[in-house]
Amino acid sequence: MINIIRKNLCFLIPWLLLVLGCLALTIAVPKIDLHLMLNSHHREGLNLFFRYFTNIGGSIPWIVCGVMLIWKMWMGAYITTGQILSTLIVQPLKYAFNHPRPKVVFEEAGVILPAVQGIELPMWLSFPSGHSTAIFAMMFAICTLVPKWWEKVICLAIAITGAYSRVYLSFHFLEDIAAGSVIGVVSILAVTPFFKISK
Repeated sequence: MINIIRKNLCFLIPWLLLVLGCLALTIAVPKIDLHLMLNSHHREGLNLFFRYFTNIGGSIPWIVCGVMLIWKMWMGAYITTGQILSTLIVQPLKYAFNHPRPKVVFEEAGVILPAVQGIELPMWLSFPSGHSTAIFAMMFAICTLVPKWWEKVICLAIAITGAYSRVYLSFHFLEDIAAGSVIGVVSILAVTPFFKISK
């Protein structure tokens, strides 16, 4: 475990600093104001990009699991185990908290929610973000399998972009994706000792 942490600090340190920054922002800035700060400057190109890129936290992690199980069974088992554990953690938490999504919070406040046209927004089960959990679990698992530092940084960049897409599209608030990222990373760290990961 310690060895894996040490070898993946180029992912873990920036991620941890980002989570702490998110925590500080959620404490210092009112929820609606913070959400507007993060996603009120929509562009057509970004709308299109995030509309599709957000799926990287949906079915894609499970597709990756299936492909990896066929290609290299132990790697597939490792990534799949992490995904299953993270799902078993995040889904009960969603129902336990049952927090309102941005759509509900903005409607109750009488504030116009910046949303992307064509996106149907759910109303409840906002905290934590399941998509963010899945994308961070998948990308951190891949991070532990690749040898080069820049490959690990790319894994982090993909995970952050996928998680941010949930805020940009107004599916979630910042604290939702931050909590999801923690669950995803911790889930992989929890299952890593059961597999021979040496990168």
